[in-house]
Amino acid sequence: MRPSNLASFCDAKASTKKTLSDGKKMRSSGFRLLFLGNAEKRVRELERKLAHTAKRLNEATVLLDLQKKVQSLWEAEDDLIKRQ
Repeated sequence: MRPSNLASFCDAKASTKKTLSDGKKMRSSGFRLLFLGNAEKRVRELERKLAHTAKRLNEATVLLDLQKKVQSLWEAEDDLIKRQ
């Protein structure tokens, strides 16, 4: 739309160029809110994955500790049997 047509359009609708400009700002801020909503959703998803990974890491650590304890018990038992 040409500037002269824009001015006549604004006059015909009893509006101003500022109102149209504000409308553009509102649309762009709505897009930002939508984008931020998607970003927040992604952050929550990543946090959930991180919590799941941390849980699995803790479980693996516990299993490794148990494995070491069992191995040391078997070694102690083997030493006892060899001494007899």
